Amino acid sequence: MNRLCIVVLFLFEATWSSASLNQLSDAYNYNGRDKINVQSKRSISPHEFGGFRPTRRRPCDAFNFPKPTFTGRISEIKCQEFIWDMEYEAELNFYNKRCKGHSGYSIPNRVKREEHNEQKDQEEDKEHKDHEEHKEHKDHEEPKQSEEHEHNDKDKNNYPELGVIGGNITIPGEYPHMGAIGWMTNDNSNWKFSCGGSLISRNFVLTAAHCTYAADTSLADPTPKIVRFMARNLTGDLAYDIGILQIIKHPKYASPSIYYDISLLKLMEDVIFNKYALPACLWTKPDLSDIGSGVVSGWGAVNKKYEQSSDLRAAKLSNIDENLCNRLLSDYCGNTWCGIADHQFCAGELAGGVDACRGDSGCPLQIKMPMPEKLRRNMYYVFGVTSFGFGCAEPGIPGIYTRVSSFLDWIEPIVWS
Repeated sequence: MNRLCIVVLFLFEATWSSASLNQLSDAYNYNGRDKINVQSKRSISPHEFGGFRPTRRRPCDAFNFPKPTFTGRISEIKCQEFIWDMEYEAELNFYNKRCKGHSGYSIPNRVKREEHNEQKDQEEDKEHKDHEEHKEHKDHEEPKQSEEHEHNDKDKNNYPELGVIGGNITIPGEYPHMGAIGWMTNDNSNWKFSCGGSLISRNFVLTAAHCTYAADTSLADPTPKIVRFMARNLTGDLAYDIGILQIIKHPKYASPSIYYDISLLKLMEDVIFNKYALPACLWTKPDLSDIGSGVVSGWGAVNKKYEQSSDLRAAKLSNIDENLCNRLLSDYCGNTWCGIADHQFCAGELAGGVDACRGDSGCPLQIKMPMPEKLRRNMYYVFGVTSFGFGCAEPGIPGIYTRVSSFLDWIEPIVWS
């Protein structure tokens, strides 16, 4: 009898252990693609992140997904890791919320997740509602003109000049890496924003070297003191400032020469990331032939009278062939600049009417990144830094931009040492 009980007990424990192991295995059974990616540790592009939801028996099981090992330059790795972290956090928040109100064992489906993300975005947008109401007419009318302008290239000169000359008013969160660089005025009562830059990590902004000093008698100090973020409008209540701790100009930059026109601003504190404040990624390919055009964004002059915009605006610019650019700008050869260097390139519209202008220096020339739909976030590759031009939006006179990929060996050890 005792022997029979022992045998029965042994068989029961074996069956229970097998079932438990199977359950544990099922609880962390990721789909095939993600499982292969993690095990092989191959580099995963940002667009492959979707779908690492585990299939499990209990909605409140611990959520755990190992971070893949990314490869490439440190700037590429940091970009991929940041996007992966955002998606992981979105999934984790979703499951935590579902577990909190769970009353059964049903697994939430994709539709419910999308509803959750939509609700989260609505909550984030609510704080912007009051701030944007008084701009409703402006935001609906002026972009309408620019959309019509976009489809009527033959009539470019018949439309009013809008912001980053020939551009459109942006919407909150459209260019979340943008920062306005500010100087204190003589009376210590106002900030003057004369340049822009791109947030590329939690505490570094990429800008132009000539934006680190301003010979302006109306300023209390020639060096900039703050960077303003989340500033869809420079005077908006939701914009916030972070002080500049350190200015790091490229060692080969020597004013008044406008070669090697690139610098980094180290911030006094980390930026808190959200839908309206996110870093941009750096374009790493030296060859820009794959990029036919990009978008320049900034708070610079809106017309040739140099009247500055308080609204962040953006315009599409075409990359111009280097040889053609040198021919077009040959009359402007002088002591400070004479010909395109290998770390520079040209962009603009040869017909005129669209261009960066005064106040847009340091601002990015960029292309939008494809992002997982569920994140509902905008991120960009910055491939150029606005450097200088001869006039603004003149026919046949493109602008000059600093090529970001030429300075990765200098940027990466400083930002991600």
